[in-house]
Amino acid sequence: MMKKKLSLAGIYAISVLMVSIIYFVVPFHRNPASIICYVCFLISAIAGFFITGLAFGKQDLRSRFYGYPIFRVGYLYTIAQLILLLAVSLLEFLIVIPVWITVVLCVLLAGAAGIGVITTETSRDVVIAQDDEYVAKTKQMKTFRADMGNIADICQDEKLKGRLKKLAEEFKYSDPVSSPELEPYERRILDELAVLKKEVEENNPAAEATAEKLFYMLADRNTRCKMLK
Repeated sequence: MMKKKLSLAGIYAISVLMVSIIYFVVPFHRNPASIICYVCFLISAIAGFFITGLAFGKQDLRSRFYGYPIFRVGYLYTIAQLILLLAVSLLEFLIVIPVWITVVLCVLLAGAAGIGVITTETSRDVVIAQDDEYVAKTKQMKTFRADMGNIADICQDEKLKGRLKKLAEEFKYSDPVSSPELEPYERRILDELAVLKKEVEENNPAAEATAEKLFYMLADRNTRCKMLK
């Protein structure tokens, strides 16, 4: 991560150096308006670097992935300020641009960048929270699927094995999202899966009846899940 930060710092530093050399070597009319734009460009480059750190500075890979829109705000702000600098510097060959217009434009760009960073950072937090919530809500069904798949794999009875695989398919294609209202029904399914596993391991003939019971319990759970949508 430190190497990436140094690379980004290098990119911004090179960009500032190139623009500065061009700005002072080319015979622009360096009037107050263009000087203000140049200073604001330097500020935007520094801000862009720190915005990039905000976007990708966290260790969590998801945060870095969702940080791209924040990073985009940073470099677009720098590019927009550069375009404004070039436009003002070139136009001053033709007209005198009032300082207040330049100040207003620079302030608007900075304000837009600030709002963009706040909204995208907030959106990232919301998306990550939704992801975490979804993972929590689907954890129980994922456990059911894994358990049912293992039970089907260890079954020695070929006829029962086929039925268990069918049951595993039913779990696989069931709605994965749980809710507090479904907890009592899912708890019973969990208990029944434990019974089924033990019966399959012991080659107990009762496993077939337990499997059929699970078909019914899963169907009941799925029906209730649809009613809660």
